[in-house]
Amino acid sequence: ARGAGRRAMAAAKSFVPGAARLAPRAAELARLRDFALRGGADRTRPPRMCVITGAGVSTESGIPDYRSENGSYSRGHKPLTHQEFVGSDSLRKRYWARAVVASRHFREAQPNAAHRRLAQLEKHGFVSGIVTQNVDRLHQAAGSREVLELHGHTHGVACLNCGAEFSRHEFQQKIQQANSSWFERFMPPEEHLDLRADGDAHVDTRDLADFTIPGCTLCGGVLMPTIVSLVD
Repeated sequence: ARGAGRRAMAAAKSFVPGAARLAPRAAELARLRDFALRGGADRTRPPRMCVITGAGVSTESGIPDYRSENGSYSRGHKPLTHQEFVGSDSLRKRYWARAVVASRHFREAQPNAAHRRLAQLEKHGFVSGIVTQNVDRLHQAAGSREVLELHGHTHGVACLNCGAEFSRHEFQQKIQQANSSWFERFMPPEEHLDLRADGDAHVDTRDLADFTIPGCTLCGGVLMPTIVSLVD
């Protein structure tokens, strides 16, 4: 019951940009259907379309975008660059503290109708693959197999020293265990989370002096999310 309640809260948080809903015109639908069904010269096979997706396809799943009127940029969010993450211990602490705070919401996000329909189109041979800017892996969760992730994904971490990769969920669990007293003091209630498109949430504190981040279990190196950061 508790898990269902959390999922309901996640689903209730919407990041879909406000816009008037336009009823599709019959002629436009006919052209789209004709394009999707058009095969070779004999029209006996479906075309092998490549689909390109961005942040807008995941907003109905509760994933914030960057550029809409309610997106992260509009709310003053400045993503951490690769250089800042690598060069500053204090900024890494802030990044991981915020990521752990938001992790439950993003982990429980579910594919929406757009993800599911694209997976079905791939299954039936209409779509050859998806090229996405998204890092949430909701296309794969919906069943799509051929997905090229331009910006990486938020499900892993990689060592900047030896290159070993680990589960991000398990790594963030270690962070939370190592800093349990900190999270007891500063973890905001889920309904008050100020979620950001990077997969983190605003934390209203700079008290991170005693916050610790585990290193790579193989070499002790710094672990970084398997995403393409700004200026990478």
